[in-house]
Amino acid sequence: QNSTLAKSILPKDMKAKTGSMTGIYCLCGYVPSSPTPAAFVYLAHGIDADKSQMEQNVLKLLSS
Repeated sequence: QNSTLAKSILPKDMKAKTGSMTGIYCLCGYVPSSPTPAAFVYLAHGIDADKSQMEQNVLKLLSS
């Protein structure tokens, strides 16, 4: 499977879609098995961070 999230640290049952343009990173979706199912949209614009840092940020949001 050629997926952006295939080697991700994010939950395996998460259903999500990534998107990016120069200087913009977006991840939206939902996690059905968290203690309370969670839907999210994460959009970062003008942030100089790599994909793994963005995934860490999403994990923090989902666990709060």
